[in-house]
Amino acid sequence: MLFVFGYGSLVSAKSVASTLGRHLDLEEAELRGWQRAWNVGSDKESHPERTFRLADGSEYEGLTVVLGIEPGDRCAGSVFAVTEEDLALLDVRERNYDRIDVTDQVTWASRPESCTIYAYTPKNTAIAKIAAALAGHRRVNVRRGYVDIVGAEPAIPYPIEEMTQG
Repeated sequence: MLFVFGYGSLVSAKSVASTLGRHLDLEEAELRGWQRAWNVGSDKESHPERTFRLADGSEYEGLTVVLGIEPGDRCAGSVFAVTEEDLALLDVRERNYDRIDVTDQVTWASRPESCTIYAYTPKNTAIAKIAAALAGHRRVNVRRGYVDIVGAEPAIPYPIEEMTQG
């Protein structure tokens, strides 16, 4: 059996279903040796299919920061079963991340004895986007809708803005 451990938008059954085209049951889980961090920069260059609009209707041209993970103590999240086809779809969606095997680091109540568990870790290029944006005085924010999905832990180091995706 194959599973994915989610800690950002992949903790939302609705968000996962929008990518995979079907509802999945998500279970609470914990990933040892990692912690969540606001360390992934996303923009039109990495996700040209996404257009974010500000409250006034104008297109947001800045960088949006989302969660990644980095070495640490532990990370709460969720797990869900996937197929190889699901992984291919998630790899496209999560293209700012590398998929890694975290089988030995994930625990949850109903974990099967024999399974493989993946998580997505930020690519260096996605992490570097934040520093480059700040150095270039480019606008950087976190979307309110994203915060509503993932919660505010850890503390959010960038302004939170209302934006719609369209």
